[in-house]
Amino acid sequence: MRIVFIGLATLIATSAAGLAPASAAPRPWCIEPSIFSGGDPICNFYTYEQCRSTAGVGGWCIENPKIEWARRAQQNQRRPDRRREGRY
Repeated sequence: MRIVFIGLATLIATSAAGLAPASAAPRPWCIEPSIFSGGDPICNFYTYEQCRSTAGVGGWCIENPKIEWARRAQQNQRRPDRRREGRY
């Protein structure tokens, strides 16, 4: 019974070690692959310099689309609806 318990505890600990916390912020820089290689952006970089040194000739660096869309959504929430101003 002890071996089963130790095995189960080890399995739970190793599976939980690979999970990122829910509050982990996305990294701000991505490599956009070239047109010919295709694929999704690779967003593993904290700085533009990290991205550029990894991208080399095979792609270019862009701002993380998730961060960009979140910023736009916040700006749209703060902006008043100008179409309704001054109307009665």
